[in-house]
Amino acid sequence: MKIAKPSQSLRPFVKYYWGIENGSCTNDYSIRIVPTGLIEVDFYLGSKPSILQAERDMIDNTVINGQQKQYFDLCITDKLLLFSVIFQPAGAMMFFDIPIKELYNRNIPLRYFLKEPIDKLEELLYEADTFDERVDLMNDFLFGLLEKNNKNFEYTRVEGAIKKINCCNG
Repeated sequence: MKIAKPSQSLRPFVKYYWGIENGSCTNDYSIRIVPTGLIEVDFYLGSKPSILQAERDMIDNTVINGQQKQYFDLCITDKLLLFSVIFQPAGAMMFFDIPIKELYNRNIPLRYFLKEPIDKLEELLYEADTFDERVDLMNDFLFGLLEKNNKNFEYTRVEGAIKKINCCNG
């Protein structure tokens, strides 16, 4: 597993990137995904895993995951190549025009919100040879969205509310 910080200009919104890659596996195995309380975008660039819990489903290779209320298990049956973006608590709102409550305990295909850019980005991430190249591509992509969706006033207001809640212990 590899972890990297985003570019300096994205750090108020993006906490970190992480990725994992394994070769083809001979035996199926599962990975438990434990809730972090943060929104993330996952790019499954190899084979798409399945979710073992019957009430959940993985319907696309690129998903935005809202805050999860419980763990779930991914079943890996082939090569896994995962690149993930973990957002700061209010960071995702700067990039996606999605009400946070719509994401709660769900994973939704990101192409529902950004069809054409995601198709191109998936292709570029898949073709990248290294984790560092994927980080650079994601920095460029998110910076472009940030410039396009400049919502600084809203973010500043929400960030201030979060800081106030945190300093007063709820």
